Amino acid sequence: MDALNQKLCKLKPILYRGLSTDISGNIQFANNNTLIYPIGKVIVICKLSEETQQYIKLPRSDRKINIISISPNKKYLAVAEKLSNPRVSVFEISSRKRLKLLGNPLKNCTSDEFVCLNFTQDNKYLIGIIGEPDWLLLHYNWEKGRLESYTKAIYSNNRGTVQHICANPEDSTVIVLVGDGLYRQMNVTDTMWRQYGFQRAENIPLKTACWLNVDTVIAGSQDGRLILVKSGELRAVYKAYKIIQIEFEATNDSQKNSVTLASNTVTDEEKSGIFEVKCLTAFSQGFAYSCSPGIVTVFQKLNPFKYVRKNVISVMRSAVGDLKHVEINQINHIAVSPAENLIAATTHRTEIYTCKILTEQDLDKVPYVKFDIYSNGFHHGPIAAVSASVWKPLFITVGAIDKTARIWDYDTCKSVLIKDFPNEIYSASFHPSGLYCLMGFTDKLKLLLVLIDDLRAVREVDIKCCTLVSYSYGGNIFAAINRSNIEIYCAVYFIRLHLLENHQQPILSIVFTYDDLAMFVCDNSGFMYKWIIKDEKRIDGYTCSGSYTDLACTKDGLCCCTVSSDGTLKETIKGEVSRIVKLDENKALNTIEMSNSNEMLVVGNENGTLYTILYPLIHPPIYNQFHMHTVAVDKVIIAPGDRKLISTSKNGTLCLWNIISGENKNFRGHNAAVMTDILVSVNDYNEKIILINDLKTRLDEIETEHAYILQQISAGHQAALKEFHKGYLSTVEDLKFRIKQLEREHLVEINDFQSKLDETVNGHGDELEKQTKFYTAKLIDQYERFETLEQKNIEITEEYERLV
Repeated sequence: MDALNQKLCKLKPILYRGLSTDISGNIQFANNNTLIYPIGKVIVICKLSEETQQYIKLPRSDRKINIISISPNKKYLAVAEKLSNPRVSVFEISSRKRLKLLGNPLKNCTSDEFVCLNFTQDNKYLIGIIGEPDWLLLHYNWEKGRLESYTKAIYSNNRGTVQHICANPEDSTVIVLVGDGLYRQMNVTDTMWRQYGFQRAENIPLKTACWLNVDTVIAGSQDGRLILVKSGELRAVYKAYKIIQIEFEATNDSQKNSVTLASNTVTDEEKSGIFEVKCLTAFSQGFAYSCSPGIVTVFQKLNPFKYVRKNVISVMRSAVGDLKHVEINQINHIAVSPAENLIAATTHRTEIYTCKILTEQDLDKVPYVKFDIYSNGFHHGPIAAVSASVWKPLFITVGAIDKTARIWDYDTCKSVLIKDFPNEIYSASFHPSGLYCLMGFTDKLKLLLVLIDDLRAVREVDIKCCTLVSYSYGGNIFAAINRSNIEIYCAVYFIRLHLLENHQQPILSIVFTYDDLAMFVCDNSGFMYKWIIKDEKRIDGYTCSGSYTDLACTKDGLCCCTVSSDGTLKETIKGEVSRIVKLDENKALNTIEMSNSNEMLVVGNENGTLYTILYPLIHPPIYNQFHMHTVAVDKVIIAPGDRKLISTSKNGTLCLWNIISGENKNFRGHNAAVMTDILVSVNDYNEKIILINDLKTRLDEIETEHAYILQQISAGHQAALKEFHKGYLSTVEDLKFRIKQLEREHLVEINDFQSKLDETVNGHGDELEKQTKFYTAKLIDQYERFETLEQKNIEITEEYERLV
């Protein structure tokens, strides 16, 4: 059994695409190069430069994430889940480990969710607001995992609701709460919460707020107003969609853009909510908000008391399904990078948008700059079909709502082609060559060539709303569902070859055998058949207690495995049910896929779980479970070579997995070399050749023109150079003559100086000799006098000695 367990392959997710648009705070920056966003119960940590992903997976349960909040130091992430007893998980982003699990310890509290969540500036405390009917403020010391204090979040008369909470950027004991008819600045001292300052907001449906500095708050309302509160006092009220600059120190009377709090100053258009202020976000160099669908306004701080409108950024995406243009482009959340040069935003569409901010923008000439769609965007809504090529590392996905087809490269994990269509798309199948594909539209089933930058329809079949289409393994024929019938067509001539009739319910799955001679079919009524295609003969029929949802078969077509809504996996061999397996979660099984090596089955269930099951089946079955999807997995395909697996779920998420065998080696199910060639139409090719020739001709003309201009310039410069050279030579000769003249003058001066020096030396010598003789004679004379006096002194001394 251990040896069999070692053979069982494992799955490693490398790309998870989607976005949960109903989660508050669904886009965050962990650093300047890392975005954090939720998909179901998975938090994706994505590096922007490399587009690599890491994941934080929350425990599987019926709880649903409703809030994400990141700490000011970008090290911790708080995730709130709602159910009968709401809770908050605090994760360390670097390790992706959960550090604390915080619940609501208060008894008699009936609320099932946190409506707001925010870290304090010191990263030590977490403040959450429990929603209706309790409306309590919970103050956690999350590092110690305990509730420090709590208080009523709304007024004592139960007036107002809380929409947003924001902690002071410098003082961890001060917060601001805003909501419908609610504005409260509060501070905590020894577990006691007290309100201070302005609070008369009963006529203002406030939705969002932020701190511009330690004592200044700006809050936005549903009717398009911005209120400025400084030091607990209301200073000004502005129209958010009109304001150009804000000055704190100016008085209300001198501020041209300020208005009063009186409700009669709000127009009916403003009351409709079209100018609702959302996502007020402050950063050290300014603040940003949205007050129109798809529009983000960025203000820059010029000095501590003055802000001016710097950038206006737009998300303009077309309507999708039932969501109109105004609805789908509503800004859900805004995040600013720590370097404060990049902004990220989300809307109701499952895409992330980024743009540089605080750049130069002439708002008079360029009223809007556009957001960039991160990683080319993604499908909005369910994915109708997914299919992989054999010769190329490509697979195609089509959106059931957004009418978009995307071709992906599973080696680079990037979408390489995106095509929007005017009609709904129901199905798709990639030809093994990867050069063309079939797609089922509202009016026709069409064959489209896969060009370098386009999908071009070239042939069509008169099948409306074809919900399922599939190429055979050889690619020479394809099967298409037409209501309750299966039509087999020649892939070259588009001639119907066979008609397989009498299916009672909508057909859910069709699988060709590897020799393309037979086909397995299952429908929603609980029947599964095997068809001999050339004879149009149905054999080996089976039924199940529930309804079959998908099937897969081995290469030889002798074994077929099916999954059904009653949670059973069945294996049939040569017309007999050999095994029935009940997997442990007892959930409906939605999809199944057989590996190309026939050594593994992959099954997806309604709970989002993927099973990799060792094949051939034994009792009990050996399998592993993998969790990424939150809702039912509706399709799983294994890429040729058994290297990659693609799974999609009913909420439109897509996950790309690496398949790793028990020996840490990838499977090798086929030996086809990867093809990099593409199709180019003759017309496009000829147009490009004509364009290249025109450009070559133009280039030759430009080169000739430039050569002539260069010749003229060279001639002019040559003449100027000759004149300059002449002047240069003349100047050189003049300088040489001057040098020689100066040398002669210098030599004369040197001779004069030498003569004068000799005369001076001779004169000084004679004078010195005279003085020497004079002083020598004088010295001799003095010496003789000295000797005379000395002799006289001796004589006197001798005489006095005699007298004595």
